[in-house]
Amino acid sequence: MSVAPNSILFSLMTLFARITGQIRAILLVAAIGATGYVADAFDVANNVPTTLNVLLTTGIFNAILVPTITKSQKFKNADERISKMITFAGSIIFLLTVVLTIFSAVIITAVASNDWGPQQRLLAVSFGFWCMPQVFFYGLYTLLGQVLASREKFVAYGFAPVFNNIISSLVLVAFILINGGFGNQIAIDNMTNSKIILLALGSTIAIAAQALILIIPLVRSGFRFKLKFGVHGFGLRNISKLAVWSFLMMLIEQLVALFCVKIVSGAPNAAVQKGLQVDEIASIGGNAAYTSAIVIFAVAHSLITVTLMTTLFTRISKNAATNNMRAINRDLLKGINFIILLITFATAVFLVLNVPIVRVLIPSAYSTSCSVIALGVAALSLKLIPAGVYQMTSRVFFALGKVRSLFIIEVPEHLILIVLVLLTTKLLDPSWWIFGVCLSGAVAYAFAAVMVLFAVKAQILKRNLNLKIVVRTLIKCLIAGAFSVLTGVLLKNLLFLDLDFSITSWGISLLAIVLIGSVMLFVYCLICRALKVYELEVLLRKVYSKMHKKS
Repeated sequence: MSVAPNSILFSLMTLFARITGQIRAILLVAAIGATGYVADAFDVANNVPTTLNVLLTTGIFNAILVPTITKSQKFKNADERISKMITFAGSIIFLLTVVLTIFSAVIITAVASNDWGPQQRLLAVSFGFWCMPQVFFYGLYTLLGQVLASREKFVAYGFAPVFNNIISSLVLVAFILINGGFGNQIAIDNMTNSKIILLALGSTIAIAAQALILIIPLVRSGFRFKLKFGVHGFGLRNISKLAVWSFLMMLIEQLVALFCVKIVSGAPNAAVQKGLQVDEIASIGGNAAYTSAIVIFAVAHSLITVTLMTTLFTRISKNAATNNMRAINRDLLKGINFIILLITFATAVFLVLNVPIVRVLIPSAYSTSCSVIALGVAALSLKLIPAGVYQMTSRVFFALGKVRSLFIIEVPEHLILIVLVLLTTKLLDPSWWIFGVCLSGAVAYAFAAVMVLFAVKAQILKRNLNLKIVVRTLIKCLIAGAFSVLTGVLLKNLLFLDLDFSITSWGISLLAIVLIGSVMLFVYCLICRALKVYELEVLLRKVYSKMHKKS
């Protein structure tokens, strides 16, 4: 059992994309802040297209196209079938984008918090009109990327977001300079039409670049695309059956996600109603801070879970086409166990070093914003393991066309999340809502992870899947993670005493992460080796082999 070279390359490209993405996040906070009226308005407007994309394209196509395209490869007219598929899907996405853009004001108004004032609501609507076309380019990126993924061309797919981040960063630098330079965050009264267009349209152009750049590697891979209109000859009937369940699943998921955003976005005004002064609003985490926490969570999730899941999904889809259950079982166990090994350490690091991590990744955030975001990161860190297990296991259902089973699992998961989030607003002070919402997501995902493992064993892999292997790996890694957390806490108190990382310099925070993180990694690996975690042995042998070859 080895780690595929494709996974390593894709991980490196994803890392580069995340680094440039973090630079973009830093500049965004420098431009409009991580909390406050402008930040929350832009966050809603810019994230609605992302949410709609997940619902309308990623949810339907991302998990369905790879198995379908993989099956199409066995036909002599494979390129023609795939071209028809892309033309049909692209046409639908384009028409939907036109409709969504026309009704963008209605959509943004519905998503925005009821507690927002008319000025903030109008600003969000203005942002939303220029951001909504992103839906089409997100969809195009998904379509072209899945064709590349089916051909195991992962590097370009992972690298494309870099172009998005570079263009977005240039737009943000221009915005900052127009607004008077760094350190001069804009007030809502100073948001002119030209600044709104620059910020929102610039973001859309960056997404377009991310999608269009994929045309180059796609042509180089030998794929010849031609516009082929029609509804026959590419398996539409089978795709539509899967798409219905996938759409319903994503619809519920995104509605619940929007519900969480709406709850968090109301925290600042809820705090004001409880007596907090308006000038202290930055100490309360709204939806912009919530998004920043999710972005940091996504760094670890993308580098580990998404990387392994993406590369193994193509292999699982090929084996599903030939009904090779043993091979599917082997790849699933490989994916789950490697995710558990790597993501458990990431969880430990986020639990111990969440504040310095926020300071390093978003140095432009004020001290109050830094502490608020760190609350969300700490809670989201507990979501890393269950999210990794769930998403890796769900690929088997998509590969075999059993999306309905996932839908049945996700319904109670979302009900649990809604109940917990509502309890958060009743039991916790608004300053802790961001923590409560993030923690609720972790608990709900843990339920879903357990359910999907039992479902895949009962319905698909049956005798092939040995869940004891997964449980054994999880227990060993959690023990190692606990020792790593304990070591990190002791070191942080010993080396940095009672230092408040939310107000320290970027350099000191980075030093703390490197020093404490390195020792935590050593302890984690030491305990894992003592407990004989097989996946760690595989990684160490691979590293040793490469070092030996270089020497």
